[in-house]
Amino acid sequence: MTKLLVLLATLATTSALVACGGGGSAVEEPTAGSADIPAAVAGESELLVVTATEWEFDPKVFQFKAGNTYRLQMLNRAEVSLRLNIPLWNILLFAQAGKDSMISPPFTVEADANETECYERLQGAKHSMYCYVEVSP
Repeated sequence: MTKLLVLLATLATTSALVACGGGGSAVEEPTAGSADIPAAVAGESELLVVTATEWEFDPKVFQFKAGNTYRLQMLNRAEVSLRLNIPLWNILLFAQAGKDSMISPPFTVEADANETECYERLQGAKHSMYCYVEVSP
């Protein structure tokens, strides 16, 4: 009888641990060589980090060099969730209040991109937060 109780207790503890999945809520960003970002692309791309508050992006003007490959990440320092939208490259980064967004997939800047608009997109509508993209040769 004692062995049966020990076995049931062991099974209950094991089941609880497996259901928890090992804990830890940290989200790992893709790294060079992972399935999400091939090592060759990650090594050749530059990460542009943008900080967002309730009312502005820093920097307000994103400067890129034509022909280079980039990735973007938004650090949200606002008390609300924000979305950074750059339609030119089909980029939409989401970050919950006080959190950082995932890193965008790599994209290559074309020479004919010129200046373009980017903005904060909250629930499908443009918010009053704008930023601009400048491309140099």
